[in-house]
Amino acid sequence: MFAEDAFNLTDKLLLVGGLRYEDVKLDRTTHDFNLATTVGFTRKYKPVSYRAGAIYDLVPKTQLYAQYTKGAAPVGTLVLLSQSNSGFNLTKGDSTEIGVKSVLWGGRVEMTLAGYKIRQTDIITRDPVNPNIQIQGGTLSSKGVEFSATLQATDHLRLDGNAAFVDAQYDELIEAGGANRAGNSPPNVPAQVFNLFASYQVPGFPVRVTGGVHRSSHIFGDNANTVRASGYTLFDASITYQLKFGDITLRGRNLTNKLYAEWATASQVYLGAPRGVDLTFRARF
Repeated sequence: MFAEDAFNLTDKLLLVGGLRYEDVKLDRTTHDFNLATTVGFTRKYKPVSYRAGAIYDLVPKTQLYAQYTKGAAPVGTLVLLSQSNSGFNLTKGDSTEIGVKSVLWGGRVEMTLAGYKIRQTDIITRDPVNPNIQIQGGTLSSKGVEFSATLQATDHLRLDGNAAFVDAQYDELIEAGGANRAGNSPPNVPAQVFNLFASYQVPGFPVRVTGGVHRSSHIFGDNANTVRASGYTLFDASITYQLKFGDITLRGRNLTNKLYAEWATASQVYLGAPRGVDLTFRARF
């Protein structure tokens, strides 16, 4: 059950809010045909989450906004929750975001700048007295800044770009053996991500040419931050021929055939797609 509303307190100030209640019952049974055993458990969760925020018209076509959110999440994927984790409660989290949105130059420029802080508590950690026992009590937090902009430079050229900077860390986490990971970065969270995309409509011809670059900084594959996958830069491009009844697009991805890790653990990595070319047709009717 959820409810949400938005209303103008004044001509310039808009207040928004939402409330959500969930009643979850999880029944799980696991059959091990090798050992001829059956185990199962039943859990119930009744989380309440909410959000509250405001939007203020600073000047025409420029708005300041702020929002606070409170929520809950399971310690793992709910449907695949293991027997060993079935005794844990939901983790709790909250986030705060402030930002500004603006439209300039007669609508040719759109910009958004936002800062945020997120905190998740009650994640699984180890008992400081007995590291062989798992308990809830760990804390993970992140803070960052994001910027995005769109520029209609000419009637034919459009530029889109965005950048994200994040500082994520474990505030409290103890692993097996008693190792303290407080201050370390969580796995698979790049500290910087950049994207730039350009689209050019050839004057007098039904042809559109696009190009883009994506940059991601390094990631760690483990909580100890001893396994590091290097950052990478990818280039994509496409050309589209526009027909009355559809578009034919030839697209190239990862044009430099960069070998990179998209995801990593302490012992393995998931490689990103190599250079690829595809031809698509999109119909309109």
